[in-house]
Amino acid sequence: MTEAAANRHHSALLWKNLWTTLLFVLGIAVVGFLTTSLILLVRGAYLESAASGFATLLSGGGFAWILERWRDAKKDEQDAFRDLEARQRAIKAAKQADSSRTPMVGRLNQQ
Repeated sequence: MTEAAANRHHSALLWKNLWTTLLFVLGIAVVGFLTTSLILLVRGAYLESAASGFATLLSGGGFAWILERWRDAKKDEQDAFRDLEARQRAIKAAKQADSSRTPMVGRLNQQ
């Protein structure tokens, strides 16, 4: 049971890292589109500048969607980690309870 919780946590952490990487790449693309748009605007290529600016707006909308997915992945990872910790605490408490139930003879021999 704890192995399944550990696998769930690992999977959630992997997805969070993938979304983070995608956010980074998309952020670089937005900066690239914006820079291209400004360069084209300065050179007087207004149509190309407008197209690049529109691409920047679309990238920004995609950025918001990906950021929301990243927040979901972060929440899932935190939930999975809390679940894993709770299961490990329960197992530890059960082991301690079992060790305290040893028969009196066993306790005398241990001392």
